[in-house]
Formats: sequence, structure tokens, C-alpha cells
Amino acid sequence: MDIKFRCWDLIQEKYIFTGFHVIGEVTCFNGMEQVIHETYQMRREAYGAKSSIDTWNDFIMEQYVGLNNKDDVELWEGDLVRYKGKIYKIVNDVWRYRLSRNLVEFGENENITIDEDVAHLSEYFGNIHQDMLRV
Repeated sequence: MDIKFRCWDLIQEKYIFTGFHVIGEVTCFNGMEQVIHETYQMRREAYGAKSSIDTWNDFIMEQYVGLNNKDDVELWEGDLVRYKGKIYKIVNDVWRYRLSRNLVEFGENENITIDEDVAHLSEYFGNIHQDMLRV
């Protein structure tokens, strides 16, 4: 499985990095520092950031789940997929020191584990940041 990360910027409302590999996680944090440096004035005006430390909560890191859907689209944490007529959000669930990828149905408490069979039957619907209005 490829271990890759992407980073959503809450202030700019866009992905600033996608596809960094595990060693690149450090690179991703270095890249976040660069974005903070380049956009600090804008962040200061947006909500009064007093230092670069104030801006770390502006970012959401997400990981590739190692699976692709029926159209060969990579599936990431925070992605929305349609499976058996319902919309699910992909989340990482850490329970008893093991990591599993789960699908969480919106408006319900139903969780199902995403595996290769589920992934290959799912349709990419968007991601939690950009496509919530479609849900």
C-alpha cells in the first residue's frame, strides 16, 4: 500500500498538498511552514493570528486509504463515496491499537469497513471539504 498524505487549508479552502509519501509527511509539514510563511499576513487579517503557531490549526492532514474505487479514483480520508445508494464519509478509526478504514453513513450511526470489494463497488462523490452541499 502506498502511504500518502494530503493537506486541506481551512483558510484558503483548498488542498495545498496532495500525494506526499511517508517520508514526504515531513516534507508536507515543511511545506505547511512555507505556506504559513507566504500567507501569514492574510491569516493575521482573517482571524488575528499572532504567530505562526496560531496557524497550525488551519490545516487538516488526510491519508490515502490504499484503495481505489470502481473508476480507479484514489480514496482518501474525508472523501465521500456512494455505496449501495447511500453516501458515506471515509474515516480512520483507531481501536485497540489497530487501524481500520471505515465508512460512516451521514445522518446514521452505521459504520462499515471499507475493503477492496466495497471500494471497487463505490462511486466517488467528492470530499468533505468541497462537496458537503451535495449531500
